[in-house]
Amino acid sequence: MIYLVILCPGRKKTFTQFGIRCRKLFEAKFSSYWLSAIDTYRCNPRALWKTVSNMLRPPSHSATDKLSADDFAKFFVDMVAKIRASTAAAAAPVIIPRDVLPLTELEPTSVHEINKLLSTLPAKSCSLDPVPTWLLKRISATVCHLCNLSFRCGIFPSQLKHAVVTPRLKKPALDPDTASSYRPISKLVERNIKVYTSGILQK
Repeated sequence: MIYLVILCPGRKKTFTQFGIRCRKLFEAKFSSYWLSAIDTYRCNPRALWKTVSNMLRPPSHSATDKLSADDFAKFFVDMVAKIRASTAAAAAPVIIPRDVLPLTELEPTSVHEINKLLSTLPAKSCSLDPVPTWLLKRISATVCHLCNLSFRCGIFPSQLKHAVVTPRLKKPALDPDTASSYRPISKLVERNIKVYTSGILQK
């Protein structure tokens, strides 16, 4: 084919036109696909961004089986110890006292606020969750009562103080057999208290 393109002007023109048509066809199919995807998820931004992420995200790498949980724990404990040692000689921070109202209690939440928070949760759950997310969204009144009870008593259930820590590579190109290539990712239930903390800080 290259020989014909170089030596035959007529065939070279045909080859060039064929390449142009193929490129235009590819561009048309590409545009058609994305227009169709955007139109399908026009009212669902979460699904739209997930589709884009799946197309652009590099292939994921599975975690190594050469590193144990103790290896990760030792690495991160040592990392924190090194940070503390490097800042041990630093001057103590200067904290200027301010006249502010003391925080003695948290305002109770409402079923409407709980519904608003639950509506933003994705339809997925953690292995530690006692109930699936779809069921949690249907018992907002019970969740509201539990939250207010926790705020009023100042007690957070110890059963909910657990997290699933999953090792994830910082970058796909890093060595999966090195502990420093990973960052810990924990899934904790903290959305409701975060809203209250933000409101208090704004006041």
